[in-house]
Amino acid sequence: NALADESELPEMVRKIMLYIQQNYDKEISNSQISNAFGYHSYYLNRIFKESTGTTIHQAVLLEKIRVAKRLLKETDLPIGAVALEVGFADRAQFCTIFKKHTSRTPTEYRK
Repeated sequence: NALADESELPEMVRKIMLYIQQNYDKEISNSQISNAFGYHSYYLNRIFKESTGTTIHQAVLLEKIRVAKRLLKETDLPIGAVALEVGFADRAQFCTIFKKHTSRTPTEYRK
């Protein structure tokens, strides 16, 4: 149900996506996003999921993974540094989530 053209998304959803892109390196919760936009988190998540096919939480993780992939390809940063750069508390958590989303460990992806 994800829309191909971002311009067709409701303005609120585009704003949330931009917020995620600008804050992916921090710990972002649904309640922080709902506070930032002045709406109940259940409402925002429902609108977001209806428009994109994914939850806000998933969108945050996907943005972290997207940036991590770029850092792994374009830099020589150690895996732990990449994990911190994209906002994961530790390397182990990052590696687990990265592998779940890409089917490869960060080291395998870098090669």
